[in-house]
Amino acid sequence: MLVAVKLYGPVRYQWYWLALGVGLLVLVVAWYCYVFWATRTRRPRARPRDLAGTRSRYHEQIADVGRHAHLGTMSVRVAHQRLSELVRDYVTEISPVTEISPVPARSMTLHELRGVDSANPAMRRVTEAIGVFYPAEFDH
Repeated sequence: MLVAVKLYGPVRYQWYWLALGVGLLVLVVAWYCYVFWATRTRRPRARPRDLAGTRSRYHEQIADVGRHAHLGTMSVRVAHQRLSELVRDYVTEISPVTEISPVPARSMTLHELRGVDSANPAMRRVTEAIGVFYPAEFDH
C-alpha cells in the first residue's frame, strides 16, 4: 500500500542570513590580511642625517673625556674604553643605512672595519684613525 507523501518546496531563508554569511567571510579575510600586515618585517627608514651636528656632538664628548683624563678624574684605561665606545657609536651613527641595518661597529674588529672601508670609501678616514689610535681596542 502506498502512502501519499506530501512534498514541500525548498525553504526560503530570510535575506539577512546571506548578509550574515558574507559578512563573516569578509571578517575572516580581513583578519588574515591584518595578521599578515601586522607581522611583516619592516625595512628601516633612512634617517635624516645632520653630519655636522653629529660630528660636533661627538667632538664635544671626546673633548670631555680628554679633560677628565687630563685632570685625573678618569683613569687612562677608562678613558681609552670610553673613546673606543664613542668611536664605535660614531661609526654606527654615520654609516649609511643598508637594507638590514647600519654598520655594526659596536661588535666589529679592525679587520672587519677595513672590509667595510673598501666597500664604502666614506668610511676610509674613520677606519684609518681607528687603526692608528685604537688598534688594540678594536682587535678583539
